[in-house]
Amino acid sequence: MIEVVLDENGVWEYTQTNILKLVALDAQALAQWKKDMENARKIIVETIRDHVVSNLHGKENPFQC
Repeated sequence: MIEVVLDENGVWEYTQTNILKLVALDAQALAQWKKDMENARKIIVETIRDHVVSNLHGKENPFQC
């Protein structure tokens, strides 16, 4: 179920591999990366909020969840 929600929001790949922060001069690409990363994290947290939120605290990216 969560896979579908993540895929519909275009951020499923952020849970399958560690997509590193862009070190490019392209501000638009960096802004999109930040938006996608935050969307993935938000969806994961909302989905499992009542169960393991404490396990997500301090993780730097969705792949580590």
